[in-house]
Amino acid sequence: MLGARLVGSSSRYTFEPLGDHDRGSFSCGVPELDNYLLHQATQDAKRKVAAPFVMVDSARHVIGHYTLSAYGIRLAQLPPEMVKKLPKYPLLPATMLGRLVVNKANQGQKLGQVLLMDALHAACETRKKSLQSASWPKA
Repeated sequence: MLGARLVGSSSRYTFEPLGDHDRGSFSCGVPELDNYLLHQATQDAKRKVAAPFVMVDSARHVIGHYTLSAYGIRLAQLPPEMVKKLPKYPLLPATMLGRLVVNKANQGQKLGQVLLMDALHAACETRKKSLQSASWPKA
């Protein structure tokens, strides 16, 4: 699992895997998404269904969050011109980004873009780690 990461040079915010964070004051304005963070995200992490990440400020208040999940794309779902360029696996591995939201009090500050960039970074780092730990057949 990825550890804490600072955002930019200002380090005003930190990204962390969901843990013992103050989630009670978080509201993005969409009840289903708020309820997910409050009631479901920890269970999803424990079951390894999703990897929830939070963006926190210096007081450890949740400013935003997103989830990453493993996903598979069937070749038949892709355009034929794209399939020609890909390996002939029945499922291509992918990472699904879900539930990217910003606290209502912090909306309008382009923090969604920062969340998206961190999600892409986290997905790339996870991919690198999985490739490094894979056991490859010897030639």
